[in-house]
Amino acid sequence: MIAPMSQERRGCSAISFNGRIYVAGGHYKGGDYVTLRTVEAYDPNTDQWERLADLTIQRYPLEFEIHVIVSGQKPTLIVSDGKLMVLGGYSDFWDQERLSSVEEYDKENNTWKERREM
Repeated sequence: MIAPMSQERRGCSAISFNGRIYVAGGHYKGGDYVTLRTVEAYDPNTDQWERLADLTIQRYPLEFEIHVIVSGQKPTLIVSDGKLMVLGGYSDFWDQERLSSVEEYDKENNTWKERREM
């Protein structure tokens, strides 16, 4: 059993990178579905989650599947050129507005910045 995240979530994306597990976006069902911008990183050596900077836009559902990159329907976390990135998805659980935006994580400044759209 591992330590719980600070934010309950479903429909999120997760990826293992540099010895940590990163989890981003998704939704929280607390009375109503709330789409999330939050990102957390798990360190298995300390069994602790660290809350990272929020994404610039909420994203749902985040699932790691190769076809999502092609279709743009579901966002995903990827590693490209040693950098953590999130691509596509929907902006809201209810509206289902498809996103074509890409964000890149800046570890040194703990920030996400927008990149060119897909």
